[in-house]
Amino acid sequence: MERKMEESPTKLKKRNAFLEAQNRQLMALLDAMADPAYICSADFHILYLNRAMAEAFELTENELCYEAFQKSNAPCHYCPMREVIRGDEVRQERCFPSMGRTFELVHTPLQLGTGTPQKLAVMRDITERKIAQQKLEQAYRELDSFIYTVAHDLRSPLTPIIGFAQLLRDKYNGMLQGEDLVRLDEIGAQGNRIHQMLKDLLDLARTGRLEAPETPVELEEVMEELRIELCCRYQMAQLPLVCAALPAVRIPKTLLLQVLENLVENALNYGEPSKRPIEVEAGLHEGLLRISVRDFGPGVPSCEQKRIFELFSRGSTGAGKNGTGIGLASVRKIARLYSGQAFYEPTPGGGSTFIVELKEPGGS
Repeated sequence: MERKMEESPTKLKKRNAFLEAQNRQLMALLDAMADPAYICSADFHILYLNRAMAEAFELTENELCYEAFQKSNAPCHYCPMREVIRGDEVRQERCFPSMGRTFELVHTPLQLGTGTPQKLAVMRDITERKIAQQKLEQAYRELDSFIYTVAHDLRSPLTPIIGFAQLLRDKYNGMLQGEDLVRLDEIGAQGNRIHQMLKDLLDLARTGRLEAPETPVELEEVMEELRIELCCRYQMAQLPLVCAALPAVRIPKTLLLQVLENLVENALNYGEPSKRPIEVEAGLHEGLLRISVRDFGPGVPSCEQKRIFELFSRGSTGAGKNGTGIGLASVRKIARLYSGQAFYEPTPGGGSTFIVELKEPGGS
């Protein structure tokens, strides 16, 4: 077996000089960074600190990282060293109470020509971003609470308004002129419209991230319940709808029903199902449950498509039809709560396709 030829002293010297030059260049780049960065050996010794790191944490090289950062006598339980040495990049968020700051850490594998694996960690201060995020989440909670309170309180006085309008119509039907009957009908119709809007607002405010069910929910069963409900609501013997095979998923049944109800009812109102049935499909796509509801109506004008999921947004095709402009906003809210999205696509040949993606809790 042919022996591997050893490098000559000249070649070895040139190679070492090249590696040293590369190392100096890397250190110069790290030193110029505004973000703190350090290099750590596989046995947890800090080999290098850039200027920002040294100033922010007052550390010195050759300290053990867990002693320097956490004042601990053993590696942290969340230490990513094993994954990094294996060649993986690891991202973490860490709070340092002594500084009152929160950092995002990116740990990456590094070899500096010695053949010994090391870890490069770059830290970005995200304290202000986290504070802004918490304030935004608090504002959303307060807005939901306000919407819930207002919608709940306004429903009570609406009930007698709608009831008395119907009572007057029934009691004085023979005495009222045609125009008066139209006005009473309009009072009742507008009262019912506001009542439905308040119901939708309550549903929107109540929607939140619920505990995952212990057993998967059969979408087939959810769809069958929805068929029965909508047939009664629209006084249909059979719903103009076709479904492909639907999977079982670990997402709360109430939220699945709300998503499907809003999308299918939207298609019933705007999709002209008498000409061609609504199509419902669902399946797993890149780790997400993807639900699509397709109709073959007039579709949504391109100038209105960006606003279609906004609260109270109603397109020009909705004139004279039932709807409050809240249903699709609820769908988007549920999608976001489950790390997904809701979006619109024109149906080929004419119509609307609404797609919702939801991530199952605990899914990868």
